[in-house]
Amino acid sequence: DDDDDDDDDDDDDESEDELEEAPNLQPLRRSTSQWVRRSVRMPGQEQLYQPKLLELLEKLTLDDKSIAILKLKKFIGPDAIPIVLDAILDALLYNTSVQALYIQNFNIGLKDKQMEKLIEVLKRGYIWTINVGELYNISNDTWNLFARELPNSNITHMYASEHTMSKECKLSIMATMRENRKTHKRHSDPQNLEVIRAITHCWWNPINAKSLQPYLDLEKDKQLLGVDKTKTVSDLDGDTKS
Repeated sequence: DDDDDDDDDDDDDESEDELEEAPNLQPLRRSTSQWVRRSVRMPGQEQLYQPKLLELLEKLTLDDKSIAILKLKKFIGPDAIPIVLDAILDALLYNTSVQALYIQNFNIGLKDKQMEKLIEVLKRGYIWTINVGELYNISNDTWNLFARELPNSNITHMYASEHTMSKECKLSIMATMRENRKTHKRHSDPQNLEVIRAITHCWWNPINAKSLQPYLDLEKDKQLLGVDKTKTVSDLDGDTKS
């Protein structure tokens, strides 16, 4: 996706009409320009230049470990438009440092197209926790696509608003996460405990993994423990090892 200097020179030769029709890369910062696309008269394009967004794009580009748990609401507002979410998701397609992504409640900027791109991000395997709650502009077909592709990811923990998808879709997602926990272990690795402790608001918080219990401060961590809401009632009679 990178545009080199020769491409910038070619853009100078294009007419204004051509520029209006064809989105092109505009340099903002050297480390973030490749993620920010705009056309000359795109409504809301000023959102792409907000300092917090530029800070986030730089951190994503540099694989900054401080965003291992990435809560987008710290960097963009709920009024963020699709081109902002696109820029973040484009950067996530190359990032390796984010383990947990909280991308809930972006109903202006996150629609079917962005969800399809998010699926591709998850299939890379670096993110194992996702919060996609309160997303009301995702179609049933796209939620079903999400559920079908989830086995190709490493997602072991998640939250979604249950009334945004069908019961069958939700059950499929939960079954996939239980299977993923058998093969993907960052959610239960004691060496990853600092990240695990900070991941909350899932159907099943990873701090509950049995393998982690000897490493916990029960007084400090007890408020994070709870019932696994991804299990059926019969499952709760005998907890799994994960």
